[in-house]
Amino acid sequence: MPDTETPDHYEMLQISPNADPDMIHRVYRLLAQRFHPDNSQTGDAGRFRQLHDAYSVLSDPESRAKYDVAYHEHRQLRVRLVSSTGHVDSDFEY
Repeated sequence: MPDTETPDHYEMLQISPNADPDMIHRVYRLLAQRFHPDNSQTGDAGRFRQLHDAYSVLSDPESRAKYDVAYHEHRQLRVRLVSSTGHVDSDFEY
């Protein structure tokens, strides 16, 4: 799940990966109102489309399960990459 291929839907909705379906729905409604293109003050069609895409995936149990598998694999890969860098030069003494 590289950043260029799949967006972080949890980050887009500003929720935890452990969020329950009710929380996902409430946060989506709040953000959708804020970024809806008809909102003359804070509307953003691109952001609204991204929110809708994230909600579409996370609100469906089957697609969320598939997304979660890829999401957790991507996070584990990032942790392995960071931990495998070895010695890091810094100004701090250990």
